[in-house]
Amino acid sequence: MADLSAQLRRHPFCAGLAPEHVEALASCASDVAYAPGQLLAREGTDADATFLVTAGRVALCTGSDIVETVEAGELLGWSWLIDGTCWHLDAVAHSAVRALRLDGDTLDARMHADPVFGHALARHVLRTVHGRLERARMRSLDVFGAPS
Repeated sequence: MADLSAQLRRHPFCAGLAPEHVEALASCASDVAYAPGQLLAREGTDADATFLVTAGRVALCTGSDIVETVEAGELLGWSWLIDGTCWHLDAVAHSAVRALRLDGDTLDARMHADPVFGHALARHVLRTVHGRLERARMRSLDVFGAPS
């Protein structure tokens, strides 16, 4: 687990998290690798994890359309935070990908057991959600123009 802790400490998502919160994440983490074209998540299946991408690029797709890409240093997947939620897109390795996979059920249990950890993690996830929504808004403006 020491190696996972070190990897987490280096990941930009964990910047500003207390050391004990990084250790809590490490207890939920596994180091995973995906070959180009391999699925990390399939649209419509249970959302059960978060991935902290450490190398490579993941395409978020619906059908054959790439909606967005997630790169090294970014987080993929927050739907597990909402009970009964499924993946909304396919997540496909666009290149060779390495990531830290954080188990959603274990994270959820830790968040409930330690509300301070839960609050800190939720705020970090919401930063990612905010950034993705802002990028989607900018793409929408590029396609449809600013409202009049």
